[in-house]
Amino acid sequence: MNGIGIPVSASKEDLDAGVRELIAFSRATCELSDWGILRVRELFESVLAWSDEKLIPISEWQKKFKSTRKTSLEAFRLYYGVDLLLDLQKKVGNDA
Repeated sequence: MNGIGIPVSASKEDLDAGVRELIAFSRATCELSDWGILRVRELFESVLAWSDEKLIPISEWQKKFKSTRKTSLEAFRLYYGVDLLLDLQKKVGNDA
C-alpha cells in the first residue's frame, strides 16, 4: 500500500535501508496527521457560530470549506512552505 517492501531474503544492508525508509515514512505520516488535526481545529474555530456545537455534519463542513484546487494548493503551502508550492506551480501551471 505504501510502496515500501522488504523481502524476507533481503541482505542485512537492504534490510537496514528498508527499515530506515519504513520508519521515515511512519514519522512523516504521523506529522501529516498531527498537522491535519490542528488545521481542522483552526478551520472549526474560524466559524464562531459553531462554537457551541458538539457535531458539525460533513455536508455543512463541505459547504463552508469547499474543496478546490486552490484550497488544496493552499493546504499544501501551509504544510510544506511557500518555496515548494511555487516550484510545484511552475511544473503544473498556475491555473488554480
